[in-house]
Amino acid sequence: MTTALKRLALLCCLPAWLTLASCDDKIDLKLNTVEPYLNLDGTLDDLPETADTIKLSSTIGYLDQSALPPVRGAQVVLSGSDGYRDTLAEVRPGRYLVEPGFAGRVGITYRLDIATSDNERYEASATMPRKQVLDSLTVRRRENEGPFQDGYYVRVWFRELPGKGDNLMFEEVRNDTLQNLPQNLFAVNDDLSDGQLIQGPDVNNQPYKLGDTVRVSVVSITEDARLFFQEMQVQINNGGLFAQPPANVRSNARNLNPNSNKRVTGYFLVRGKSTLGIRIR
Repeated sequence: MTTALKRLALLCCLPAWLTLASCDDKIDLKLNTVEPYLNLDGTLDDLPETADTIKLSSTIGYLDQSALPPVRGAQVVLSGSDGYRDTLAEVRPGRYLVEPGFAGRVGITYRLDIATSDNERYEASATMPRKQVLDSLTVRRRENEGPFQDGYYVRVWFRELPGKGDNLMFEEVRNDTLQNLPQNLFAVNDDLSDGQLIQGPDVNNQPYKLGDTVRVSVVSITEDARLFFQEMQVQINNGGLFAQPPANVRSNARNLNPNSNKRVTGYFLVRGKSTLGIRIR
């Protein structure tokens, strides 16, 4: 999630007349500056082997190309509605690690309490959804199929859980590299697939070649998380002549001090994962 969130922390609206200016004119934009916000990028899985981390950083100017500066020295506490509690250790600047072996449980609401060195307090919470389970992966080769590049494509097979209200996305790891570009962050609900056998949609945009390895996860998320990813897609792809005014995407975090002018951006993602792997042969 970090790559896609980096430039969505603060968005500024430009006057419409700027789009009509001549390409030959040099325009020096004087954008308003605001005090940096806290940026939260946290993920909690239901798998004990996952090293869950909470990443805290500060936002930067919209046109700034530098990396987001880490927020160090914060106190980060993870708690659950089942009585679980853990004070996270800062293992790298701005990175706070959930204790090894932790596995989120379906139906439990997890909460982050964050106290920063500037005496601001924030919270974020989400409930672990029920998990879809992958059945199998298959590989097929596409050749001369319209817009598809020739090569191998991986398909997923599973039965969607009966009962509407589930939300999911797919995660693809190609040769040990997570595919987390904006086009990979696509989330859907089960309005059109409730209880059905999901028969082999492709999970990769770019073809594989012989010898490649792939791990695919079906990731169960909350409805609010699905809307977060959809809003993020809109902002990332917002361009062209008919572009809409830029806007901040939602966040499930908030500053507990109603009188503070410091806000928080980003998301605390609580999710279930079912993963299978395959080698292209």
